[in-house]
Amino acid sequence: MDHIKTLAEGKEKVALSSPQARQYLAGMEGKPVSRRDCIRALHRAEMICPALICGHTPGDGRATARIIAETRDLLSVSFGNGLPRGYS
Repeated sequence: MDHIKTLAEGKEKVALSSPQARQYLAGMEGKPVSRRDCIRALHRAEMICPALICGHTPGDGRATARIIAETRDLLSVSFGNGLPRGYS
C-alpha cells in the first residue's frame, strides 16, 4: 500500500503499467516474474479491488497492459491481509 500511496502523491489518477508491475513484483518475490503472470495479477487485482481498472495503454501499438484508478477512490479502499471469500 505504501508503494501505491507514493505513486498517487499529487495526482488525480494512478497508473501502473505491466512492466512497472513486473519490476515491483520481482523485487517482492526476489526473482523475475513472467509477463503472463504479471498480467494475470493485474486482472486479479481488478477483481479484488473495485477502484482498479485493468486495460491497455492508449496509443501503444504493443497493447501494454496497465491498471489505473482514481486516486481518491484508491486511497479510500482498505487493504486487508487476505483475499475476499471466493478468491484464491
